[in-house]
Amino acid sequence: MVTLAEELDTLYPIDTSKMIFLKGYVNGNYGEFNRHWLNTTSANICPGMGLLRATSGAEHTCTEWAQHCVVGYGVAGWDRTQLAAQTNNYASADLIPVYPFRSNPGAIFQGNVEDNGGNCDADTVFDAGAVGVFEPSGFDFVDYAQLLYYNADTGASYDENLIFYILVKSHEG
Repeated sequence: MVTLAEELDTLYPIDTSKMIFLKGYVNGNYGEFNRHWLNTTSANICPGMGLLRATSGAEHTCTEWAQHCVVGYGVAGWDRTQLAAQTNNYASADLIPVYPFRSNPGAIFQGNVEDNGGNCDADTVFDAGAVGVFEPSGFDFVDYAQLLYYNADTGASYDENLIFYILVKSHEG
C-alpha cells in the first residue's frame, strides 16, 4: 500500500512570503517556469493576479483582466526588488514578471481569489472573477486554474491566495 509522505497542504502551504509560482514543468525540467517581462498599464496589479496582454501595437504591456475575461494571458509574479510584500501593488509602467498560462501547463502557483465562502473542494475549477482575481467557475467561460487541495473558509477576501495548478480550457462552442 502506498502512503503519502506529506499532505498537499504541507508540501504547498498558502504562504505570502513565498514566490507566486511554486513548482512547474517546462521542456521536461521540473522547477523551471516560462516567465515573460511586461510593462503594466495599471497601478492595481499585485502578485497572483490574472492578467491579459494589451491590444495590438502594445504587446509589451499587460493589465489585470476584467470579469469573465476569455483572453487571460497569465499570472503576475512577485519581483522582490520592486515589492516588499506580495500584497503590495506594482506602479503603472513597472516592468513585472508574468507567467503565461499556455507556457506553464500544470504549474502550481498561489493565485488571488474573490471571497469564495470557503469550502472549495480539491479540483474546483476557477475562471476570471472580478478585476484580476479568480473565482469558482460558472462553466460558461474559460477555466484558468483548478484548486490543488481543499480549502476551508479562512475569512477569504479579495486578495486571499489559494494554491492552484494551471488548467486552461474553454467551455464555449
